[in-house]
Order: sequence, then structure tokens, then C-alpha cells
Amino acid sequence: MEISQKILKYIQQSFKDKKVIIFTDEKVKRLYGAPLNRYLKNNGIDSETTTNIDVNFDNSILVSIGGETVKKLSQEQKSQTKIHIPSTLYSMFFSNSEFTDQSLLKTLPQKQIKNALAHCIKLGVLNDNQLINHIDVNLDNILNLNQKSIETLINLSKTSLINLNQNSPEKLNYTNEFYLKIKKENPNLLHGYAQSLSLTLTNKIAVKRGLMTLPLHKKIKYILQKTGLPIVILLPPKIEKDNVYIPLFIKH
Repeated sequence: MEISQKILKYIQQSFKDKKVIIFTDEKVKRLYGAPLNRYLKNNGIDSETTTNIDVNFDNSILVSIGGETVKKLSQEQKSQTKIHIPSTLYSMFFSNSEFTDQSLLKTLPQKQIKNALAHCIKLGVLNDNQLINHIDVNLDNILNLNQKSIETLINLSKTSLINLNQNSPEKLNYTNEFYLKIKKENPNLLHGYAQSLSLTLTNKIAVKRGLMTLPLHKKIKYILQKTGLPIVILLPPKIEKDNVYIPLFIKH
């Protein structure tokens, strides 16, 4: 793992006398947790890997490897020093962790990569043509986890998200009316798949209001479909169209 050397250096500089506990799920533990554990031990760091959140983390360094669920569980623990290593594409661009390793994406089924891509596409619609164009041109490379394409995707998505949070956080509510209804009626549907459906429906309304160009709407539908995300729902949720939130800046 690329991340092993970063973690080792960080621990040796500041916490070399503390025990390291690596918390993760079974699949990541098998593929990456155990090798990281061995690497730390071979370099003189006392460590263990566990999937048990009930372990006593007091007076130890807690290294969590996983997505948002693992991160949330780790944040609830008493360990004073926590390092989170995101293992999903979604958590990589939403996380501010300095410890990232793209090789962890190999633990995911491709539907989870597509799941995160729906959120990236939404960010692109909101304020970043460069992000949309990158996904459009490099989709095959992204789905095949090409390192350069994934790195650019993460950086563009992070920048777009930061800009929105700092300048216009309310714009992130775009698609929410349809998204919340779709998730309520289809609780097992992946977030990104529901986002794809709600994005398509909301964009259609934006075009009718003159707030999105028809070519952009068609381009987004094409990219979503090419990604393998759903764009057609047989029974769209009943929503008062006049109440659907469409930012005035959307036309580009």
C-alpha cells in the first residue's frame, strides 16, 4: 500500500510509543488491513487489525480504513488520535484526509464507482464544466480505475464541492425534492442511482423554465446513461413542479 509509508512516518514522528489499532471491514482487512498491520510491526510499531468496534481504543492510535460508515463508527470512539483512510471514491472526494490510497478502490464493485460518479456529475452540473468534460472524455479510464483519471476526478470534485460549500451551499439542494422522494419509495436504491434519476428529472424542469440549455440536459443524460446509471423511472414521484428548487445560475 502506498499509504503505509505515510502512516509509518506520521506515527514515528509523533506517536512512536503508542499502539496502533486498525479498524475496518472484513474485505478491506483481508486485502489491506493485515498487510498494513504486518508492515507497521516489521518497522517496530505495535499494532493490530480488527473489525470489532467494541475493542478498547483508549491510549492508542485509531486508524480506520473504509467508507463513511467506518469513518462514523471510528469518530465515536475515545481514541485521542484518529487517522481515517477513505476506501470509496465517494469518501475520497468528500474527505479532507491527507491519507488516501487509490489502490483501495480495487476493493469495490463497479456499481460503487458509478454510485460516486453520479454525485460528481451533479457537482459538474452545478458549477464546473471542466469536471463534466473530464468525466465525458475519460469515463472508460475512470471505470477502469486509471490512476491519473481518478486523481483528476477526485481533485476536480473536491474543488467544486469546496467552492459550493464556501460560496453557495444552498445550491447543493438541487435535485433534493425528487431525490428524497425516490429514496423514500426505494430505500435500497444506492444514493448515486437515486441521484441520477433525480438529476435527470430536475434538469428536465430546468430546461422548461429556461434555466438550463437543452444541449446541456441532453449531454448530462448521455453521460449518465453511458456510465450505466438509471435515467428513466416508470413512476416518477408526484411533486409540485413549481416548488422544485432550480438555482438561477444553472444555465451554462
